[in-house]
Amino acid sequence: MELSNLNFVNDIEEGAKELITRYHETGNTDGFDIIEAKSAHGIIYRVVGYPYVIKEYKQQAESYQERFIISQLEDCPYSPRLYAYVENKFIVLEYIEGLTIQQYLQEFYTLPQGFYDDLRDALYEIAWVANFILGDMKIESTVIINRETGSIKLIDYVVGDTVDFPDEVVLYMAHKNYLQFLSLMKESNLFNTNQEAKELLLDALYKQEERDVDYFIATNCRDILSVFERRKLHNMG
Repeated sequence: MELSNLNFVNDIEEGAKELITRYHETGNTDGFDIIEAKSAHGIIYRVVGYPYVIKEYKQQAESYQERFIISQLEDCPYSPRLYAYVENKFIVLEYIEGLTIQQYLQEFYTLPQGFYDDLRDALYEIAWVANFILGDMKIESTVIINRETGSIKLIDYVVGDTVDFPDEVVLYMAHKNYLQFLSLMKESNLFNTNQEAKELLLDALYKQEERDVDYFIATNCRDILSVFERRKLHNMG
């Protein structure tokens, strides 16, 4: 059976490249640690000594979707970087070093300053840039927090919906996603205090204004879009 091509889309260390190529050609996993085995979506390997992971999928459609979404988020600070892929089989991503929300709270007792703004902005930017609404976000795995800087990345793009709506409506859908995640955090007792949970949820609900898309667009999206436009101009300059 002829192998599909292994495509490298960003520079990668030669040693890691050799290990990944060997894995593709022979299935040899020497030099890899299994991070997640027999998950719902497949297997994740860490390339030992290098900042990369291989995500091999059970379903071809999942491989394609995650690669397609992440490739559009090349300049997004909230997404891992794509380094290589084999069509409909596996992708090679940046390994994100950090802690889950629960792990971070166990170590530092409180979430980093700006966490909720970063989470909201991450969901907005992924939605706006890739027209993608994350689905099945999990408290225990979706968000990874950098131990030193407190910055976050979202790491799972297998479950979700690619949508074809105007930017403003897509951002509204992302805001609903943010609200749902806050609700999950409240159910899991992950807020510092009940007052913090109440204030954040009320603020998010107020901006959603009983699912009134027009109100949300009028009060939020113009400013959100201008922030992204300024970032694009800054990156281009």
